[in-house]
Amino acid sequence: MKKLQYTFILVFFFVYLVPNGLSQTKKDLFANTLKEYAQSQKEQSFLGNYMGGKKVGWDSEISKIILFEGKEALKLTQQSYFIAKFAGQKSVSQETIETIYSLDGQGDILQVNQFQNENGFKKTKKLFMENNKYFLKSSFDKSTQQKEVSKPKENLSTHLKLVQWLNSELKPGSEFSCHTTALEEDDFNVPTKFIFKKYEIQEKDGTRGYPVVDQITHGAIFTSVLDYKANVIHGRMGNLLELRKETEIQAKKIPEPIVDLMEISSIKLDKPLGDPRSVEFLRLQVQATNQLAIPESHRQVVKIIENDIYEVILLKDYFLKQPFKLPFETRKLYLQPTNNITSNSPKITKVAKEIIGETKGEFEKAAKLCKWVYGKLDKTMAANSESALEVLSKMKGDCTEHSLLFVTLARSIGIPAREVGGLAYMDSDPPRLAWHAWAEIYDGKQWITCDPTWNQVLVDATHWKFSEGPTDMNWLNVLGGLQVKVKEFKKSDPNKQD
Repeated sequence: MKKLQYTFILVFFFVYLVPNGLSQTKKDLFANTLKEYAQSQKEQSFLGNYMGGKKVGWDSEISKIILFEGKEALKLTQQSYFIAKFAGQKSVSQETIETIYSLDGQGDILQVNQFQNENGFKKTKKLFMENNKYFLKSSFDKSTQQKEVSKPKENLSTHLKLVQWLNSELKPGSEFSCHTTALEEDDFNVPTKFIFKKYEIQEKDGTRGYPVVDQITHGAIFTSVLDYKANVIHGRMGNLLELRKETEIQAKKIPEPIVDLMEISSIKLDKPLGDPRSVEFLRLQVQATNQLAIPESHRQVVKIIENDIYEVILLKDYFLKQPFKLPFETRKLYLQPTNNITSNSPKITKVAKEIIGETKGEFEKAAKLCKWVYGKLDKTMAANSESALEVLSKMKGDCTEHSLLFVTLARSIGIPAREVGGLAYMDSDPPRLAWHAWAEIYDGKQWITCDPTWNQVLVDATHWKFSEGPTDMNWLNVLGGLQVKVKEFKKSDPNKQD
């Protein structure tokens, strides 16, 4: 199942791009120095996190002026708590992020400390300056890595400008572009765009209320009502994820029973398909509350029937008669190591070479990697990992960890590979489509699908791809907003040899 916790991490960065608690009037905002701006950051704010109307956690933020290396600076402390079940398995995540901003110049980020504890597994990240250069230090399971990184593009001046933009006379479509800092990302300078939609109308007297804005990052749209101090009153992403401004007592009260994300995020089907491995053709009718923007391929076609009604045709993956050459830049992209896909690690390369042995051919090598990952990793929904080295250390996880390790092993031996995600069939009662992650490799002729969680090379027709790569987040916009009917499907002998 794709990591739905990450959606709240994403929303967390949306919401807390701007420190809360501004007390100035609109006129005063435009005259602020960074010191005055920092002094106004006093109020602690809390947000309740909901999925499908049920609470799954909370976020908080508070800031204060401190002494950092002998000079005054603004320290912004953000905390989050998340609790849910995944197919019956309980998962608890806690995170604290401390960001320290200079009060000189543009208010550059001086340091970021991030502490994570997920089900007892602790990780830390530290972004810091040394000799006018920035470095990122990551630690987990007694392992520490450090590398030089680019300067953060986010700063206090950007925060202030965003608040000033919110307090100006906005027209529908007005935009404000900036960057957030997300240490989980390979490029932690994450582009974010704010688009003004409208002003709320007060029910009591019909006067103009607070602005409603869309915040867009990696294609995901978080629609929120903000007050003129940039505090979130209410926000929503897709039809499932929701944030609500609450008191501390309200935010931290999480009622029983704990929400099962598999149950509330999966999509019920009107008829069963049986063993998905034998499904070679699947035709679906889909109704979407938001625009359905998904990639097409030789095995996946989407047709618009009318307005919000679509026809989706899915095929079991197959070999193309006409191969194609991967463009140089694309090949380079899907071979390069990243913070998460640690394919340049000697440990990763050693494991990959041991798995493939003397095997020839990219397809055959991928099949061996897929089978090894499937057989070696314990299946659990409560062991999230950010990097392939973490997965290799834990040797357990769900579909995300299986796919991450597989892609990393493939890249380490020169096979272009990428993570993909979408929906796949669950042969349950009632039958469902659940959010899932798998992979694709380029074998020299075409993209080949591989599902290391289920040990499938050339996946079945129930795999419905929504995203390519870890930063393609468009799928969040339809989360909780899809109704799917099975119009037709064809099956074959599950023991048939490809």
